[in-house]
Amino acid sequence: MQDTDKFEEAIESFEQSYRTIVMPGEEAVQVLNEFKTNQYEEAIKLLNTYSILREEREKEMLARQEAEKKFFEVKNMEECLCNQEQQSKQAIDQLKDESERMLKEQELQRLYAIDQQKIEYEQMLNQIRQKNQTRIDNLQNQLNNATKKKTSFWDNITGLVRGVLGGLAGGLVRHLFK
Repeated sequence: MQDTDKFEEAIESFEQSYRTIVMPGEEAVQVLNEFKTNQYEEAIKLLNTYSILREEREKEMLARQEAEKKFFEVKNMEECLCNQEQQSKQAIDQLKDESERMLKEQELQRLYAIDQQKIEYEQMLNQIRQKNQTRIDNLQNQLNNATKKKTSFWDNITGLVRGVLGGLAGGLVRHLFK
């Protein structure tokens, strides 16, 4: 509406200038009336069109500003989500690395425990072998001693029997040959 007011003021000023410059007369008034009839109407329509276009442009600019505002809000949200996603990925990677490290550590501990058990088993087995060998050696010595005693016993018996038999045979021979 301000444009229409300005336009009407401009027309008023034009008409005053026209009346002052051009001599007032019947022809001048007819030209002015003709101009008013044909040109003013078109100019007012054009101004109304401009006014409507300006209002639409203002609405469009407001809508564009709102859209840009929404775009930047969405862009910020997207960046936040990307940051959160990156942080989540890093946290998952850290958990994965920590889990793998713990599994490796547990595996090493388990292998160490198995090795320790093998060592203890070997030590126990060696102790049992040594005890068994000592028992075997003792039994072997006992057997050897018993065999020696037996041999010595039979040697003594044989010597006695020979001595007795020899004495009996000699006595008998003497007795027979006497």
